[in-house]
Amino acid sequence: HPEITPSFFELTSTMAFEYFALQKVDVAIIETGLGGRLDSTNIITPILSVITNISLDHTAQLGCTYTAIAHEKAGIIKPGVPVVIGEWRDDTADVFRETASKTGSPIHFAPQVEGMVTEDGNIYPDTPFGTVNGELKGECQLRNAATIFTAVKLLQSQFNITNEAVSRGMANVTGLTHLFGRWSTIAENPLTICDTGHNQGGWELMIREIKNTRSSNKHIVIGFVADKDLTHIFELLGEIKGEVTFWFSSPSCQRGLDADTLCDFASKNGIYGNSEQDVNTAVTKARAAAGKDGFILIAGSNFLIADLKNVGTKG
Repeated sequence: HPEITPSFFELTSTMAFEYFALQKVDVAIIETGLGGRLDSTNIITPILSVITNISLDHTAQLGCTYTAIAHEKAGIIKPGVPVVIGEWRDDTADVFRETASKTGSPIHFAPQVEGMVTEDGNIYPDTPFGTVNGELKGECQLRNAATIFTAVKLLQSQFNITNEAVSRGMANVTGLTHLFGRWSTIAENPLTICDTGHNQGGWELMIREIKNTRSSNKHIVIGFVADKDLTHIFELLGEIKGEVTFWFSSPSCQRGLDADTLCDFASKNGIYGNSEQDVNTAVTKARAAAGKDGFILIAGSNFLIADLKNVGTKG
C-alpha cells in the first residue's frame, strides 16, 4: 500500500521472520525493538514471554514513568502463555500481575541467584541446574542469569534441556552466539572494556563497575545516537566525574550525535573532556593517556561499539 511506510526495524523484522520460516528453524528467540505492545515483533505468539527489566529509555515513545513503560512492555504477554519477569519494582510488578491476570497467563518472577563475580567470569554455586560457571562477568550478569535460569526451567517442560547443556551454554556464550559488547575485554595493558549499555539501567550497572575498578587512571570513551535523552545518564556520570577522564566521540551512523555537540552538552552538565569524532582515534589517545596500568571503558551505543577496530592485544 503506498501509504504504508515501514521503518527500518519493521522491514528487517519481516525479512527475519520470512528467513526463519524458509530455514525451518526449531527455535527463534525474538527481541522487541521498542517497548512491546505496538512493536512489530508482537505479531507472533510465543511459547514463553520474558520481560527483562524496566529502564527510563525511549520515554518520548513509551512514557516518562516506570509504570507507563511497564504497560507498554506488558503488551507482549499473550493469552495463556507463561511470562517470566526478570526485574521489577513494586509498581511495575502490579502492572505485570494485572496484565497476566487479564490474559490468563502464568506469571513467574525470577528469584535472585547467588553468584560470585570473578575476573574469569561469574560462578553460580546453587542453581536449579547445579553449579554453573558463566563466561560473562560482572554484577549485571547476576540479574541476567536469574532471568535465564527461570526461563530455561520453564522451557524444560517442552524441550529436553539437560543440566550439562545449561552449563555448557553459560560457559561458552561468546563462542556459541558471537555476543560482543557485554563488559567485553578487547585489550589489556591498559585494560580496555567495551559495553553496549546505552540507557539508564545499563549505565547504573556500569557506574558501579567503574567505581569498583581499582585503577587510579580511568578513562571513558562515550558516544550516543542523537535521539537519546541523556539527562538521566549524565546525572549518573556526574557521580564519577572527579575520578575519570572523558573522551566524547560519535557513532558513524546517520543517527550518531556529533562529538562536539555531545561535548558541549556535557560541559553544560559540569562534565568536561576531550572531543574526538572517530571512536578509534579516541580510544587510541585514551589508551596512551591511561598507561599500561590504566582502565578504559567504551560505551554509549551499539553503533559506537560496531565502529571499533582492533585496538590492541588481548591476553
